[in-house]
Amino acid sequence: THIFEEHLEMGYDYIQLLWTNPTQILPVLCLVSEENQTGKTTFGNFLNAIFGHNFVAIGQNELTTEFNGSYASKLIAMVDESWISYKVIDKLKFMATSPSIMLRQMNKDHMPIDFFCKFILCSNRVDDFIIANENDERYWVRKIKKFGKFDPDFLAKLIKEIPYFLHFLSNRELSVPNESRAYFAPARLRTKAFEDLVRHSKDVLIKEIVETLLITMERDELNSIDCTCKDLKDAYFYIRNDITLTKIKEAIQKEL
Repeated sequence: THIFEEHLEMGYDYIQLLWTNPTQILPVLCLVSEENQTGKTTFGNFLNAIFGHNFVAIGQNELTTEFNGSYASKLIAMVDESWISYKVIDKLKFMATSPSIMLRQMNKDHMPIDFFCKFILCSNRVDDFIIANENDERYWVRKIKKFGKFDPDFLAKLIKEIPYFLHFLSNRELSVPNESRAYFAPARLRTKAFEDLVRHSKDVLIKEIVETLLITMERDELNSIDCTCKDLKDAYFYIRNDITLTKIKEAIQKEL
């Protein structure tokens, strides 16, 4: 209940689908908090206790390398990082809805396999752990409050409840119908935490454009720069898939 709060029934749906319909695509669950001892890690350990070897905790390194054997055949991969790089974001967005993947293991032949891994991102950076925009429908961002009184035996108590919890999930009706490719309608997943993330992402883009131009002007001793939005994209952001020509135009027109 602590992790999902006002979305409690949908939270039950999320875990129920993991348990009863593991091939169903689900949103990327993002658990963020500025404080420690909020229960993010405990939630991951609880899922680990339920799903065993179908759960894995990974870092960015496993997602930046071409080798994916650590998570390609898993049901759940929890990424506990303070900030997720741009390259990883694009890769996550692709994999979040991909029905298959090329299994790449060191010193082994690559082979295609069915892919149904669900990603959970955890971070202490609430507003800037990833770059997102209003049209991102893959993220379910939840800001987690600090847990009440610390109980060192809380996880052990949760684990004892697993048989009863799974019985509950196996016999309840889902609270919402299947409404999208990732089951939940995007509108249901919108939270204030997501809106804050999108707003900060826009601020980050504006800062990057301004800083990039100022650096160029100082380096070349210029008082002004004449260029199109496409010039900006091609000259400075050509390798950044998250910064599109449309975003640059919107940033300049609306914010500058």
